[in-house]
Amino acid sequence: MRLRRDLQSRHTLAPYYTRTRKRDVQNAAEREAKVIKVPLSPAERRFYDAWVKFLAARSRTLAPNVPPGWAITSRERQAASSLITAAERAEELIADVEGIGAADYEGLYEDDDEIEAARSRAAAAPVDANVVAELRAAAAALPARDAKFEHLADLLRELLRERPSRKVLVFTFFKATFAYLLRELEQAGISCEGIWGAHAAADRAARIENFKRDPGQHVLICTEVGAEGLDFQFCDAVVNYDLPWNPMRVEQRIGRIDRYGQEQPSIAVASLFVEDTIDTRILLRIYERIGIFKESIGELEPILGPVIDELKAGAFRAELTPDQQVRRSEEAADRVIQARLDLEQIEQAGAQLLGQDDLLNAQIDAAQSSGRYISPAEVQALLRRWLRRIDHGHGAIEPSQRARVY
Repeated sequence: MRLRRDLQSRHTLAPYYTRTRKRDVQNAAEREAKVIKVPLSPAERRFYDAWVKFLAARSRTLAPNVPPGWAITSRERQAASSLITAAERAEELIADVEGIGAADYEGLYEDDDEIEAARSRAAAAPVDANVVAELRAAAAALPARDAKFEHLADLLRELLRERPSRKVLVFTFFKATFAYLLRELEQAGISCEGIWGAHAAADRAARIENFKRDPGQHVLICTEVGAEGLDFQFCDAVVNYDLPWNPMRVEQRIGRIDRYGQEQPSIAVASLFVEDTIDTRILLRIYERIGIFKESIGELEPILGPVIDELKAGAFRAELTPDQQVRRSEEAADRVIQARLDLEQIEQAGAQLLGQDDLLNAQIDAAQSSGRYISPAEVQALLRRWLRRIDHGHGAIEPSQRARVY
């Protein structure tokens, strides 16, 4: 690595341009990605459909000056996160005829417009009584645990069978889901700890340290606060029980364990999606196509921001059919993929401009992989061949620098 750094510092644009990409880091952990699609039982599907129907009816009763789209969509996502916690809030939602607030979410809103829209309050007419009755009946018919939780419990048991000493992070951004998971995992015999925004910084630090040191603790439930500025390289698995719409926040979650100091050669990245919901129509399509669960996407951050903002303005805030939402998400994914291809072409062309360092890296890797001792004479011969190529190209190495090798 020292040889690589010394040589790359000699290229023509070294004083002006530094290229460091996470995917180029040596000995990075391999991401073992798993997407779990959860089918709903008939009772669960009935509740989800009744919930969405109620939200649509509520949006039509709000005053014209209230932008309901994002807040309504957030409630739909709450059901996709946890049907049980949504059902527990059904009566509260029915009684709330003034609008929909932001009290249920932690770290969900990403800009001032979303916060303002979510906090907007305006007089609204009551929703049709038949729609309300349908929602109440569907909520009453739900089991104590939903299918999504059962899939999570099975996944955690599987991860711990594979590596009994492993530590697992489980992320959710809904406060009610956070409390539900803590309660139900303990009842299912899976010991866990939890951190969220209500915990003071010192309390969070103590809980994390206890989780790290206690061999009997294997699962830490986190809201978005757990994805910001905390290092969990002692963990080797991340589970997304639900996901934010901002892909860079997903990258932050995975980055809590996929970082310097991770000792395991591979890490598990699992994500749960309820079939035929807003999450699978939009979020899953984009995330799978851009490969966010399998590799770092840090270089795409400048591209993803505008694309996701445009998608929010359309698919999240307009009254679109499910098919229209799918088309919007596919178009957004196409734009990101094309931008990634453009970046890769620039990088390939830049290898020549920046002194053909990729060619040298390939030769060094080939020598290292042979498994035998490499003599100083062989290193010198390798450098001579590389410098001769530079002489025939851009002349990036000064004569005084070549003399040190020749």
